Amino acid sequence: MIKEHFVADLKTIDRTARFESTFLVQAKEIRSKKKSGDPYLVLRLADRTGVMDARMWDNVSAVAEVFKASDFVEIRGRVQDYNGQAQIVIGKLAVVPRAQVDPGEFLPRTRRNIDKMFGEVLATIDGFTDPHLRRLMSDIFRDQEIARRYKQAPAASGMHHAWVGGLLEHVLSCLQLSQLLASHYSELDSDLLASGVLLHDFGKIFELSADHAIEYTDEGRLLGHIAMGSAWLERRCDEIEGFPPRLKTLLLHLVLSHHGKLEFGSPKQPLFPEALALHYIDDLDSRLEMMRAATGEITGGQAWSPFHRGLGSVVLDKGAFLRRGSEADTAQESGEQVGADTRPAPQQSPATPQRERPAAPAGTHDQPLVPPALHPEPSSGAGLGQAEHDETPAKPPPPDLFSVSGPAGENRE
Repeated sequence: MIKEHFVADLKTIDRTARFESTFLVQAKEIRSKKKSGDPYLVLRLADRTGVMDARMWDNVSAVAEVFKASDFVEIRGRVQDYNGQAQIVIGKLAVVPRAQVDPGEFLPRTRRNIDKMFGEVLATIDGFTDPHLRRLMSDIFRDQEIARRYKQAPAASGMHHAWVGGLLEHVLSCLQLSQLLASHYSELDSDLLASGVLLHDFGKIFELSADHAIEYTDEGRLLGHIAMGSAWLERRCDEIEGFPPRLKTLLLHLVLSHHGKLEFGSPKQPLFPEALALHYIDDLDSRLEMMRAATGEITGGQAWSPFHRGLGSVVLDKGAFLRRGSEADTAQESGEQVGADTRPAPQQSPATPQRERPAAPAGTHDQPLVPPALHPEPSSGAGLGQAEHDETPAKPPPPDLFSVSGPAGENRE
């Protein structure tokens, strides 16, 4: 089956056009309409170019139970913008057998060269000055089966770097950050920190599968990558004769504590500098990638992304935000210029003829005439209050800062 329309194409497709294409179902949820209670489908569809949300409003009961997440579906529909994000509105849906699709067309994949990235990892290990860490890391990453799994593994199922080669891309970025931190903080052991970076998500190669879709293995669901990675690491350390037991303990702590807090899934909190640095490096790289992905999904000239579950907030596209400000400033300056050009010239009042001043009576001093006060001082408190009231200009009502127009697009929830 030849795939004609990819997610990347749909984000810029004519919103009035209908299309047909096949996608991998990354997530599926059945919800109920608020008014009628009728079911509708909320899907997350994917191919190798990205992911896109989809809605199916009608005839849902006929197809809702015939497919599941990780299945392939052929859809007929259109694209609309809703809340600044492109989404698919499905008209018809049918399940496609796995034998009829090429998995390579549907699994997102890193844009970087995987072999080149892995070569950079090996070069980093070869540069270690600690002989024990260099031996351990070399044994692990030059194992052909481990290398194959590590190159293909995603870093997550959906939150960040969720594509083939995503784990390697994430780890290499964290390695570069660790080198910067170690060069700035002299108390950090650069080899130990880099080893923690290489090992912190090692369990992902057992926790996640990327054969037909990115999904959890049974062992991954039951144990999780932290437990699986630390147990595997302990066995590998024990296989090396004379490997220092206390160094093994430090490596295990790096893996066990890298999520930072107990409520985030770490059995332990970071208790020495390299562990703390690893946690923040991992968190920073993950969150920046989530922000990059969130802004990449904004469409229609909007400045804000939809709510991102991983970040717990919306995300601002600063480029769109600044462009809006520049356009507003330009429009304001243009309006001021036009106003200055079209304003009529002020009319000068005609000269008032001067009357001859009469001579002062004899015996009086020639005092200058004093004009009466424009606002004579009142003689009582009531008069003062009235004068203040008369001189105070009426204030315009404050603008309604929360009055915004509703988002374009269809929302039938």
